Amino acid sequence: MTEHEIFFELLGQRFDGTLDAAGERRLREHLASCPQCRELYACLVQARGALDFQVTPPPELEARVMGAVRRENRQRRQRRQKTVGVLVGVASAAAILAVTLIPGYLRLTAGMARDEDAAPSPCMDGDLREAPPDEADDSPAPEDGDFVDQVPGDSLKPDGSDGQSELAPYAPTSQDTTDNPTIPGESLPPGSGGEVPEPADTDLVNVLDYIPDIYVDLRYATEDNFTGQVIYDFTQARLRYGTVKKLMAVMEELREEGYSLKIWDALRPVSAQYKLWEICPDSRYVANPNNKGSTHSRGGTVDLTLVYSDGFEVEMPSGFDEFSALADRDYSDVSPQAGENALMLERIMTAHGFIPYEAEWWHFTDSTTYDIVE
Repeated sequence: MTEHEIFFELLGQRFDGTLDAAGERRLREHLASCPQCRELYACLVQARGALDFQVTPPPELEARVMGAVRRENRQRRQRRQKTVGVLVGVASAAAILAVTLIPGYLRLTAGMARDEDAAPSPCMDGDLREAPPDEADDSPAPEDGDFVDQVPGDSLKPDGSDGQSELAPYAPTSQDTTDNPTIPGESLPPGSGGEVPEPADTDLVNVLDYIPDIYVDLRYATEDNFTGQVIYDFTQARLRYGTVKKLMAVMEELREEGYSLKIWDALRPVSAQYKLWEICPDSRYVANPNNKGSTHSRGGTVDLTLVYSDGFEVEMPSGFDEFSALADRDYSDVSPQAGENALMLERIMTAHGFIPYEAEWWHFTDSTTYDIVE
């Protein structure tokens, strides 16, 4: 039997309730390694929940779903390759222009300016001195009162020379290489259009700017939360840069295992905390903003869950903002797989400088304390 045939046999046993522990492990191992089967499994779980009785996936459903998954994956790869190709071409052209053309242009203009300053003017008195006999000008000498075009201040040198000298070839000076901000390799000051300096650890930044493959689903920016109301009107997950650097280390370790993170809540303004408190004034579930407030308002706390690298959620003890014992870090009341996944997330987050909150498996706070963001 092929791996996919074994998968469907194990899947049928799970739906029938006859799957043993060894089969469960094998099924989950296959789901972890096969994105197509995860898509199919999600569709089957939704169908089973909608029908509300035990079902066995028919072969035609498998073929239809798998065909759609393959087509979507193929189109997604084509779109990604096309976009990357365009961006690489534009970036390469811009880099070539910046490195080769601009410095050359600046040197050329600098040389032209020097030539302009040093070249003799047609009105300089060097052109007014008496010509040799064979070049004598037959034009009459100017009468008194006639104007003669001459640059003010120009005159013959005491030794009788005309002040003209041969121009030396242009060579960059130390002033050129220190004051010219477009010389390749020179670092530029902030705001001058050059390299952007790294933020300070206390700066608030958009997480996606530094971790592009992390998933963001801010529940309080929608009605999909325990209040049923929109609590704040932004969709960027913002945290302190020091906290983001720790999340970058977490993501690096998770990528090696085929996982990623999905952020449910990050920086929560004080005004949003007051709104939550008005809806649910219970300090067991919502921090009192009139007391110490929420650590979310400091920019160092994040609510998140574990997902596969393609964004498909893994089994966890509960959903977000679960107000029951399922939310705590005692995993004796959840499935072994959910407890194992939550413990893995807790272990990796703790190893990189986060403190887990005992009452909520999704809640982690940076060990570095920051001030409240007003």
